[in-house]
Amino acid sequence: MSGPTPSSIRTSADISDSTASGRAVLTGTPAQGASALGLGVGDSPTFTSLSLSGTISIGGNAVLTNGGGFTYIRDGSGTINAIAVGSNDPTNYFNNTNHYFSSRNGSTVYGFFNAAALTLNV
Repeated sequence: MSGPTPSSIRTSADISDSTASGRAVLTGTPAQGASALGLGVGDSPTFTSLSLSGTISIGGNAVLTNGGGFTYIRDGSGTINAIAVGSNDPTNYFNNTNHYFSSRNGSTVYGFFNAAALTLNV
């Protein structure tokens, strides 16, 4: 049987040319390594960019999916509420009962519509 012998196994004390956080990543538990990198429980890391593939979920519910040139926004039940389309079709589709259009901060409602009414505030 080959492999390290007990006398050749190194500990964090043997790593003299690294910082304490570096030793935590190399020799600590996964939780200690994550904390040393700023990715532990309670940390709020900031990324300059993020590239994802697949579905984005919050609390186990798919909220954003992408496929076939379409981006789907889903509610907590998984129902598609909005479809934003790229170059295939320059149209946004909204699937809901009531639709409000407001200022960015929500203080002014510019318009409202549903199956029974269309209201524009001009």
